[in-house]
Amino acid sequence: MDRTAAAVLAAALAVGVPALAPANDVTTGFEFTDISGSFTLGTAPKRVTFTSGEAKVVGIPGLYHGGMHAWMVDTGRLATVSFETPAESVDLWFRHQDAAGSSTLTLVDIGEMPVATFQGTTAFQHVVFTIGSGQPISRIELRNDSTTGYAVIDDFVFCAVAAGQPLTDPIPEPIVPGTIAVALETLASGLTAPNWGTAAPGVANRLFVTDQPGTLWSIDTTNGTKSVFLDVTSLLVTLGISGPDSFDERGLLGVAFAPDYATSGILYTYTSEPVSGPADFSTMPAGQTANHQSVVRQWQVANPSDPAAVVDPTSTRVLLRIDEPQFNHDGGALNFGPDGFLYVSLGDGGNADDVGTGHSSGGNGQDPGNVLGAVLRIDPSGTDSANGQYG
Repeated sequence: MDRTAAAVLAAALAVGVPALAPANDVTTGFEFTDISGSFTLGTAPKRVTFTSGEAKVVGIPGLYHGGMHAWMVDTGRLATVSFETPAESVDLWFRHQDAAGSSTLTLVDIGEMPVATFQGTTAFQHVVFTIGSGQPISRIELRNDSTTGYAVIDDFVFCAVAAGQPLTDPIPEPIVPGTIAVALETLASGLTAPNWGTAAPGVANRLFVTDQPGTLWSIDTTNGTKSVFLDVTSLLVTLGISGPDSFDERGLLGVAFAPDYATSGILYTYTSEPVSGPADFSTMPAGQTANHQSVVRQWQVANPSDPAAVVDPTSTRVLLRIDEPQFNHDGGALNFGPDGFLYVSLGDGGNADDVGTGHSSGGNGQDPGNVLGAVLRIDPSGTDSANGQYG
């Protein structure tokens, strides 16, 4: 759970928040005949709809906070509790069936922002929300990522925002039409998964585009013709993009041209490569191998002023090699700042919710002690780093 939200809710419970007013719009212990799929309780316009779970009895007393039924979400499912009129207060009990389980309950407000997230435990947790000065709740998401056990909600109560009660508008000023018209026009086709495009200093009418499977394209912006500027396919991990339902977040993810490219011919790439030797930075526990390594490389073009010039494949130099715990959340953007330094964007290392092997207890994205989930600033022409390859 978010630490700030946890502190607020914990404090509210510690001082004894009064029971919700008797005029609750929905109060249920799910004590009715088994209902699966989607069902709605309450009276319009203050109804609540439960989707993808099941109100049921399974004969395990510990799975009911009260009575003999509860609303249960099976493994591998994302269930929702949606409010027809946003909720100003919610009161419920939440748990997971067994210790091996992994489930999360998230309150989402009308601005589509998560208010608080709770991790399922084998004991019931009392989840209480009151609107205070914040936004009302539009829905509750209950995700069961476990391979065993139900995620369970019981003794559920909610009150809708009162009729006529104004909802907080995060952008109160009117949004007026602008004078700029924007339209899309095809420049080039035949790319697989283009994910970044940039220009090179001193090179006119050229767009350089990274294609995830490993091709850096040079595209003539006057006519849309493209040519291979650099091919790093042989350096990459094998990508899982071989089917309509497959996806991969690794590959050729970024490129940046040095500010003096017109004379130096130097550029940099960000690639996902097999584990090859010790990493410069790693969050992996001893004895465990990373899924892959994110690598920042330098390359050179012999004659950058020639429109037909390509990258010299033998010119590569590795600046950074970083262990990635899982296949996803890799970041990959490279940019030079006005200070002349190279900025490197790194994802949190993968998995879901920034947890698991290779992740700090509070998440890599919240940990200033490691490079994952961070933006690095380096001097690519320097040599005083631990590996001697950058400053």
